[in-house]
Order: sequence, then C-alpha cells, then structure tokens
Amino acid sequence: MRVGYQSAMHRNLSPFACVALLGLAPLRAVAHPHEFIDTTLTLRVDAGGALAAVGFVWAWDDFTSMLILADQGMDGDGDGVLGDDEIAALSDLYSHWPPEFDGHFYLHHANTPVALGGPQGVQAAYRDGQLIVSFERALVAPVAADSLTLQVYDPSYYSFYALTGAPVIEGRSDCRIATQAPDVEAAQQLYEQAMGSLTEADLMSGANEPQVGGAFADTVSITCAAQP
Repeated sequence: MRVGYQSAMHRNLSPFACVALLGLAPLRAVAHPHEFIDTTLTLRVDAGGALAAVGFVWAWDDFTSMLILADQGMDGDGDGVLGDDEIAALSDLYSHWPPEFDGHFYLHHANTPVALGGPQGVQAAYRDGQLIVSFERALVAPVAADSLTLQVYDPSYYSFYALTGAPVIEGRSDCRIATQAPDVEAAQQLYEQAMGSLTEADLMSGANEPQVGGAFADTVSITCAAQP
C-alpha cells in the first residue's frame, strides 16, 4: 500500500493503495499494475426504480492475497484455511476505510459525480488461495437509473480492478448496459507524458506519481427506460 496509508490501515497490504515497497525503487517507464482485483458489481434499484446502492465483490490475485494474510499474521500453517476469528478480523479491517480512500469507484449521472457512503455489511472469505471481500455502498441520494456511467480504478494504476462481467442490475429488467474498453496505447502515452514531467527526486520518492488509472479502465454506460 502507499506509505501514507500504512498506519491508517494497520500496515496491511490492501486495495486501499500500494505496497510500501514501491518507495524503494523508481517508477518504471511502462505503466503496469502490481496487484489484480477481480471485481463484481451489482446495481440495486429501489421501489421507485432509482439506483439506491451498489454491491461489490473484490477478489485479489493469489500472490497479493498471500501477502495480505502474511502481513496480518494469518494462515500461519499455510493450509489455506482461516479460523472464524481471522475471518471476523478481516471483515472488520475492510469495514473501516481511511478517510482519504474513495473506494476506487467512480459513478456519474448525466456527467455529474454521484456520492456514495462507506462500506456496509462487509464479509471476508478466503477460498482457493484468494482473499474475497464483499460489501455494499448506499448512494447518499438515489438517482434515476438513466445516463449512468461508472468506472472502477486506482488512480495511480498500482492496483488493477478487472470487471468480471457487466454489472448485474437488481430490481429492473429494462436497462441497457454497454462496456467500452480503454485505449491502452493512448493511456500508455498519457502515462509516459506524465512521467516526462517528473524529476529524478520525484521518481525516487514516488512523489507526484502519474494519476492515469482511469485511462486504463473500462467505462460502463447504463440506460434504463423512463419511469412513468
């Protein structure tokens, strides 16, 4: 995780930012993520047909999962099985986000950012070598389920959130979902341009790290029929 998040997250390796080891070496010329998080989204609409909440499932890659558990002193015998107390501790850990962490989820309605609350109902699991965390975030105020766009990304592109498919919409069946893949070549050029403006001191310290993660992320557009 990023050094600034270490104390806030009890010095664990997490999706809230990057491993502290990033600060030990200069950034590479080619942008690439260091941890991978399979991401499943469920959009939940209310009785009036408006989007009211979003459900998330994060599943880390095997290596990062191992590092997170090791950092937390869990699965010491390496048998891939966590006790109930360890599961409860992980669920509690991911229930409390640092104030500066926005969840790496960006939702817009008619090009206007939509605010969401913090994680609720957090449940952790460890299956087949993967740490899996599920939770829900309620919108601060429900919005009409039309002209919605969303992205899931780490601005620094240290973590890569791979959508496991189109979001599931619970409560409506009249919605169209379209996913636009990123222009990776253009995103890479953007990264290289940002890197070109950094000094050697910036590179060594990680300061002013290019915030280009959004350029590497899928963009999902959602439009539902107008409600009577």
